[in-house]
Amino acid sequence: MSYSQSKGALLMSGKPHYSKPWLSIDDQIKQVEARGMTDAHEFSMEFARIGYYRLSGYWYPFRKIDPSSNKRSDEFIEGAKFEHVMRLYRYDERLRAALYSALSKIEVALRVKLGYVLGHRDAFAYLKPMMLRDDLDVVAYSSFINSFMREIGRSDEDYAEHFKRDYDGEMPIWVATEAMTLGNLIILISCIKPEDGDEIAADFGVSRDALQTWLNVLVDLRNGAAHQDRLFDREFDSIPNWEQRPELIHAQEANQLYALRRVQQARANWAAYKELQKELKRGHKQTKIYGQIAVIAYMLRNLADDEEALALKRCLEEFPTDIPGMSPNATMGIPDNWKNQILWNFDLPEQSGRA
Repeated sequence: MSYSQSKGALLMSGKPHYSKPWLSIDDQIKQVEARGMTDAHEFSMEFARIGYYRLSGYWYPFRKIDPSSNKRSDEFIEGAKFEHVMRLYRYDERLRAALYSALSKIEVALRVKLGYVLGHRDAFAYLKPMMLRDDLDVVAYSSFINSFMREIGRSDEDYAEHFKRDYDGEMPIWVATEAMTLGNLIILISCIKPEDGDEIAADFGVSRDALQTWLNVLVDLRNGAAHQDRLFDREFDSIPNWEQRPELIHAQEANQLYALRRVQQARANWAAYKELQKELKRGHKQTKIYGQIAVIAYMLRNLADDEEALALKRCLEEFPTDIPGMSPNATMGIPDNWKNQILWNFDLPEQSGRA
């Protein structure tokens, strides 16, 4: 669809055109202070470097709720401070960094294991459909091949140039996995034989079917971290397959309580309740971030990377509970007894100089 066609379709929707004016930094600060955050002028550099729009996601929890519509108004609650906004922003930065580091470790382990398992079958098994699952999804496999070939074509990494220059360009799987995107890896894993999938999943302490849902969790979080999205209060569509793992039962129960609380709160307003039912029907916004973090920590611990999992624990402990209205349970889905769970019990000695 062309731009003109898209524009015409939008105009026919009957929705108003965005008409709010551009504001200077000074005017942005005045507007925020007029709405109740009187210390905003102390953070003019943050307005200039981070931006009004990005910061607005972090002051959203401090906006008043209109009881008639159950929606947020532009006015801030009494006592709201821009200092609190910036503390949430800095916390979210640390959370993104911790998650990106953890996810990178899992992704590398996934690349290595896939290359090892499939390579044992044949160095080029990924290019030979007869060596993949019997009920191979041809459409998914074709999508993987096309995407992977594009990645190889535009790669200027030394190993890729080496195979283009000195060989016919086809890489053994243990090299090819290095050139694959995370999306490529996930599609290929869905195409391999069940017994190969079982062997890969075993490294992460989970079944093959559950691993596939966990990989969707990884993609959501990795994309969010890479694109600098706000994560600390985000609601996710993908619910992991918990499989009644003892280490994860508390996270599953916390998610069930979160879902129940959402329904109970929405029932107070008919419009909000109808909107929630639409979201649930579409499979949207079904879980808070703690459930995703618990899955990542579980995978790390099965990879014997307790140090990386411990870094996630420390990040959770740093949640700014002293900010008015900020609850780790309501905001991130963190259950009250989370520190007592076996998932977060470590034997690693404390390291000096570590935050």
